[in-house]
Amino acid sequence: MDVTPNSGKGIDAPPPHEAYTNAPDLRRTMHQVLALGAERDGRQARPLTRPPIDATAAERAWLLRRTALMDRMALDDPGPGPVAETAEQLLLHDRRHPDLAAGPHHSDTITLAWLAQMSHVHDRQLPQPTTSDKEPQNMGGKQKTLAILAGTVLAAGLTSPAFGSTTAHSPALRTVATGSGMSVVEWNRELITILGDPKAQPSSVQPTRSFALLQAAEYDAVVSITRAGPAYVFSVSAPGGARADAAADQAAHDVLVALYPAKRAGVDQRLSSQLSAIPNGPGKQAGIGVGAAVARRLISLRSNDGSSAEPPRFRPGNKAGDYRPTPPKFPAPVFTNWGSVKPFVLASGRQFRPAPPPAVSGAAYATALNEVKSLGSKTSTTRTPDQTAAAKFWAAAPVWNVWNQVAQGLVTSQNASLEKAVKVFARLDLSLADTTIAMYDAKYAYRVWRPVNAIRLGGTHYNPSIVGDPNWTPLLPTAPDPSYPGAHGALSQAAATTLAGFYGARHHLAVTSKGATRTFAGFQDAATEAWLSRIWSGQHTSLDNRAGQQLGTQVADFVARHLCPPPPAARQPFTPWQ
Repeated sequence: MDVTPNSGKGIDAPPPHEAYTNAPDLRRTMHQVLALGAERDGRQARPLTRPPIDATAAERAWLLRRTALMDRMALDDPGPGPVAETAEQLLLHDRRHPDLAAGPHHSDTITLAWLAQMSHVHDRQLPQPTTSDKEPQNMGGKQKTLAILAGTVLAAGLTSPAFGSTTAHSPALRTVATGSGMSVVEWNRELITILGDPKAQPSSVQPTRSFALLQAAEYDAVVSITRAGPAYVFSVSAPGGARADAAADQAAHDVLVALYPAKRAGVDQRLSSQLSAIPNGPGKQAGIGVGAAVARRLISLRSNDGSSAEPPRFRPGNKAGDYRPTPPKFPAPVFTNWGSVKPFVLASGRQFRPAPPPAVSGAAYATALNEVKSLGSKTSTTRTPDQTAAAKFWAAAPVWNVWNQVAQGLVTSQNASLEKAVKVFARLDLSLADTTIAMYDAKYAYRVWRPVNAIRLGGTHYNPSIVGDPNWTPLLPTAPDPSYPGAHGALSQAAATTLAGFYGARHHLAVTSKGATRTFAGFQDAATEAWLSRIWSGQHTSLDNRAGQQLGTQVADFVARHLCPPPPAARQPFTPWQ
């Protein structure tokens, strides 16, 4: 692989990995360059407002941050591996988008080229190091060049903590602590456990509705007593001394029993365990009464929200671009009625409907589909092992479960109060529920076919820039609903926007799903990887994902403005790909 910097202005081949690991000061400088490059790309992706979105800059910012993270994790194993793969992807990305790599982005490309070669990309034989820990001042000319270049970048007026700084990040998610907010976490876990039973609810009912009802009930039960924020829908009269924790427990129990009566035994056991930790007395009983009243009223209000309506029969189209069932089993499309369900906070599912997708006969669609054809094939030779792992990771569990588990970790590691916990989960799950409604409204308004059908049916009769392949198979089975907008893009963006509003955009986190863990520099990096994973798995085009991202951001912002905003001290400007 050729890793010579694009400018050709005398930057020689980078030094080997051994020299790099023995130059700690230079190493810190490299991470600063990576962090600043990611920050710059993030600003270019969404400079001041939302939308429009520059997804090209977004992907580049993600690549920069991921490379730095993976490099830090690979210190004890400095051979070839995912670091080199990610670096190579950045170089290929810049070659596809030379306008983005030019100018101030050039230093990032040099840094990543250096990292790729140090990691022995393609097992290239490199010269032995000329520097050591004992004599860091005796840098070779190549190291001096990069150090001077990095210093120039750092002097350009950009301010950011060093990427490797331990003070720039909050505690890792896997740290376990206890606090009064833990009861909210336990009820959230209980719902995820229930949803693990495929017979728990009709397949026509979207699980995000259940999360929203659970968390809204706990939230309104708590604020009915604490008055720590505006009610979501209503508050009930609470006598003095009523226990908010008892109210939250009872509200959660009653909602889950109403939604899943067959699971009552386990839910009753959970309630008994939770209430046993609260001292007996009038306050406890008063809190139980408040929680029961809130749950009863909320379930009643949502009883005719359209979620139980019979889904209309779907008639597939036969024109190029029309959605139709997908191989190999050709299942009927799901949630055909969900766009008509009454939202929890939005005025309607159409409120933020994305603009129509580009025509399948155009250049934009051809570019996006050909990317999926290359990267998303089951037998792809262009997808990296790390991209394959990411594709399988984000498909292993429902994405709403994953983001709720992220919130569980945040509330636990931060030892959150009851009031903070109910706010976090209410905003998260109301955003996810309304994003899901809005997403399905758009999916069935536009009815765009999935990549597998577009590729198999060939493009010669609808787009000469697309060459069909009747045997093309995606890495993972295709979900049974239309392609535009993408679900992972929409839901992950809504979650990232919400959680960053509480915990900050640069909260370092580890996300675990089905026993696998992936580490990210912030919520946005996790969301960006989630939508990129759908390209790598052959599910969606970048057009689907961009529309989903915009939708998720708009819904989350709207929910934040209308429900329990975080305290002023915790708020900070948040733009995706920051």
